[in-house]
Amino acid sequence: MKKEKLSALAIVALIIQASIVAVAYASEEPIRIPGDPGNTQDDSFRVYSNITYVQSLNYSDTCDVYNFTVYDQHWINITFTPPQDSNCSMILRDGDYSPKKGTDRSATTQQIQFKSTADDVWYLEIIFWSEGPGGDYTFRIEPLNFPPVTPEAPAGPAIGYVYNDTSFSAVTTDVENDLINYVFDWDDGTTTWNNSRPSGQPAIAKHQWTRPTDNNKPTYNVKVKAQDEHGNWSAWSTTTSIIVRQNDDNSGNDTSNLQGGARFINPTRFDDEVLTSKGTLYNDTNPMDLNDWYTFPIYLNNLITTTMTPPANVDFDLELWDPQGNSWTSKNPAGQKESITQTAAVEGNWSLRVYIPNSASSGSGQYTFTLSVRLHTLTVKTRVTTGFEITSVKVWIDGVQYSSPVYHEETIGTHSVEVQSYFERPPWLLYEFAYWEDNSSANPRTIYFNGTTDVTITAFYYIESLRCPTLFVWNGTDYVEEGLLNIHAESDVTVQHKINQTLVPNNFVYNLQLRELDEFTSHIDQVKLYAVDSKGKWHVCPLIYAKQESTYVTFKLLFDDEKRIDLVPTETVNLKFLPAIPYKNTAFFVFEINGYNRKIE
Repeated sequence: MKKEKLSALAIVALIIQASIVAVAYASEEPIRIPGDPGNTQDDSFRVYSNITYVQSLNYSDTCDVYNFTVYDQHWINITFTPPQDSNCSMILRDGDYSPKKGTDRSATTQQIQFKSTADDVWYLEIIFWSEGPGGDYTFRIEPLNFPPVTPEAPAGPAIGYVYNDTSFSAVTTDVENDLINYVFDWDDGTTTWNNSRPSGQPAIAKHQWTRPTDNNKPTYNVKVKAQDEHGNWSAWSTTTSIIVRQNDDNSGNDTSNLQGGARFINPTRFDDEVLTSKGTLYNDTNPMDLNDWYTFPIYLNNLITTTMTPPANVDFDLELWDPQGNSWTSKNPAGQKESITQTAAVEGNWSLRVYIPNSASSGSGQYTFTLSVRLHTLTVKTRVTTGFEITSVKVWIDGVQYSSPVYHEETIGTHSVEVQSYFERPPWLLYEFAYWEDNSSANPRTIYFNGTTDVTITAFYYIESLRCPTLFVWNGTDYVEEGLLNIHAESDVTVQHKINQTLVPNNFVYNLQLRELDEFTSHIDQVKLYAVDSKGKWHVCPLIYAKQESTYVTFKLLFDDEKRIDLVPTETVNLKFLPAIPYKNTAFFVFEINGYNRKIE
């Protein structure tokens, strides 16, 4: 019951303290503490900074104790006014309740200033010396936390470029060595925070301006201020001025608004023959920038492809001009990509224009443009006769080998084109050249390329299923199919196959079969059976019997030599092997075959 009563009292105390804080922050009037605050460390009353409290002392209650929060290296300022004509004193105590500083007994206003040495809860003890009538007293605790020193003007470049990161730095110190937050003001309506930097450590912030400086705003004036971890602000620094320029095609400036002053784009800069660059247009600067011109060299029959992506929801258009004054225009709705493709009928310096079509209604911002200049392309593709495309087929153009699909820029004239006659692909498939899409069966063949259009030619292939010799194993009841043995090759290959079906001895021997289920002949030189134990060691099971239909062929399959058998379609070879280790010690079996099945006769 006593514990429950104490808990209830504690809850009431917390509610009272919360109410006091709420009232105090809503009013600047002194707040009276209800009841007796307590006169020991354990029953001390919680108070808060920057609030003036009222309480009373008298002959029957000569001491009050309060607790409050302090921060490491922060100054504490306590002001106490005793009851009228009554001698009182104060003692400031730390978290261990050890005295740190006090005042002499006096009936006048007293003050303690002290620098705390830790983040902790400290205590204020107020004592009435029974000298005078007693009565109401007031006190106020004010942490003296100084804001950071006002930073110097931020350090940064004198010139920057729109849509490019520009870095500025600033540094200051805090008397209490608090962590410092910096706020950079970029003079364009935006700010950037750099948080929790140690005192004296520089802060760096990056910014991209989206509008250049102009006649109406010659510079952006960057400033910074600092805040400590307790919310105290410095003043704003002085400003650093920066001129921000346009940066069309990384030129460091605005490209010309006139065709005669167009920026030259060097084709040797193209990555994989495609240039990607950026520029900006503005319909609300002084002066406005409504056109950007670029120029580049073109040769006869070059294929020119150019695109331009405007800012979101902004209407920019695109034009392509040849040296004779002919032009092609792309005008899509606002925010949509523009695109032009043209084959050059005349050599010389061509021009590209990005422009704002309606300066009164369109917006401003950054666009991205691409330019591809190349010869026309000869494309060779490979497909099966049933329709789907196959890739990585060998293709030769004028004797140079490529892999399909081939996209190759060609000069005007006659060219030789050849594709692989046949090849094999998993799973057990044979591809054999059939014909070209124009029904020509010549391979190699010739193609005339006029250089004015792209040309695509497709080779078609028949596809057949391949089988190879198939391995069967005796499982104690019957022969079951184990799998195909892939010996497709021009000459002998050795293939090892782990047996997954159950293989058990029959009359103390292992029985296996090779069957040729394909329409082609397999040439088999040697076969082996390995028993692998639980430690991974391989043991050779001796071959004691091999019979192809009615012919014994054991000695032809024992050795890797010139003697071999030809397993023709529908034929079977029966094989018998002696165990190499006890069956119970065998973890699994591996069958090995040496031979080949060329498939193409």
